[in-house]
Amino acid sequence: MGKSVGQSGNGIKMSRLEHLLRPKIVTKLVVSFLLIALVPMAIVSSLAYFSAKQQLTERVTKGLLAAAESKAYQIEGYFLARKRDVTTLSHTPTVMDAMERFNKVFEMRGSGFARPSVGRGGIESKASRSPHQSEWLDSLEYGEVDRQVRPFLTYYQESAGFSDLFLISPKGDAVFSINKGEDLGSNYKAGAYKDSELAKVFDHASTLLETEVSDFGYYPATNESAAFIASPIIKGGAVIGVVALQMSNKEVLPACFGVCRFRANG
Repeated sequence: MGKSVGQSGNGIKMSRLEHLLRPKIVTKLVVSFLLIALVPMAIVSSLAYFSAKQQLTERVTKGLLAAAESKAYQIEGYFLARKRDVTTLSHTPTVMDAMERFNKVFEMRGSGFARPSVGRGGIESKASRSPHQSEWLDSLEYGEVDRQVRPFLTYYQESAGFSDLFLISPKGDAVFSINKGEDLGSNYKAGAYKDSELAKVFDHASTLLETEVSDFGYYPATNESAAFIASPIIKGGAVIGVVALQMSNKEVLPACFGVCRFRANG
């Protein structure tokens, strides 16, 4: 009988042990099944995320490239229109007549502009102009030509949206400027601005006989970035001068980025 009681006690202990172990096994099985289910889900989710990210990146990149290409065409079209305008201007009788008359005054008043001295920063100043140059610019002959051609050229410059307009003699002298700035009377072959973008397009237009657009670059006469378009003025098969138009960021950026529209046809 004692033996039966002992066996019964051992059976109770085993039952309790199995009861204690069963929840741990169940928990392990549940965790295992969860891992088996979650790991593939995590992998699939990660793949879906990176795939969606790549597709979004590609769409954004394509959109930016399309916008950049469209803007590039707009900018190219803008400058082509500017070139056509300046080319047309160089062939107008008013500009040809003005250039001839300024050249005659130039010849009548001497062999050319005396070069003004160069001030601080390599900039020619009105105060440093030579007496000969001041006499040339203040002469009655020059004033009469200026008075007759200035209204038309000013109207064109303002309506077309340019910063300034120059008439430059074949020798490189700026004989006319709408703004009458520090560069009026400068020589773009040997003066202080001989390395400027304006000097480059003047040389191109007068030698290759075609309209040229410069890059944007620092222009000391106005102390700001500027670009220029120059076209030869030809009469009787000979170059009698160059007409050049100045553009600043104020005119170009709004037109290129759609802030406002400029009248490119003048």
